[in-house]
Amino acid sequence: MCPVMSEFPADDGFVAYTRVEPIPMIRPRILIAATAVCGVLAGLVWHSRGPADWEQPVISLLQREPLPMARSIVLLWQPLPFAAATACLAWKALTSDRVRLAISGTVGCVVAIIVTERVLKPLVGRHHFHSGAAVFPSGHVTAAAAWAMFAWLVIDPRSRLRSVLILVPAVVGWAVISAGVHYPADAIAGLFVGGIVVYGVVIAVERMTTTLPARCHRVRAADEVYIALPADADRTAVPPQRPRTRESCR
Repeated sequence: MCPVMSEFPADDGFVAYTRVEPIPMIRPRILIAATAVCGVLAGLVWHSRGPADWEQPVISLLQREPLPMARSIVLLWQPLPFAAATACLAWKALTSDRVRLAISGTVGCVVAIIVTERVLKPLVGRHHFHSGAAVFPSGHVTAAAAWAMFAWLVIDPRSRLRSVLILVPAVVGWAVISAGVHYPADAIAGLFVGGIVVYGVVIAVERMTTTLPARCHRVRAADEVYIALPADADRTAVPPQRPRTRESCR
């Protein structure tokens, strides 16, 4: 996958080409495996009530060593805080001139919650033993995973912060189990559902809205971000523009 160069006129009569960060790609086999795990978990807890036998040791371990401030962490992923955190990421994308990503990432976060609350919970029909509420997958973990995937797409690929984003839904999963509001299968499924839905929406929007031929070329160094030429100069001096294909844009 190569950087995309966008053209715009500059005040000094030059034409500038700036690099727009591409959408990071995740291998299809990873997405398929994550989807398969969700399917297996759904089958294991289909229309059940309370924890399964294989979940009991995990619950005992996590509740024996409860996460400090677990309920406060859970509350951070209620609808209003989640909406505010998502809006911050959208603003970050907008200020980086990534309008499509700002819109698609925000939509993906909303769709992830809708899929969890309106589709999967009624469909799987797993209920909490005490409260009777539908619990599979966890809406809190789905929200955290959706936000983490959106952040992973927005943050500079060279930033070390990206590598620790997986801790966000992992800690929320630990919190919901420690607080006794969800079971391990709910947390695992929420982690995968949130990430898959956001990534799927972003990639779908990116592919539908990318114009052909796209401005896509290979650059020799990672710091080649800016090229400027006089407006009346020979454009052959600019790296050649080729149609965006699997071979040229990977």
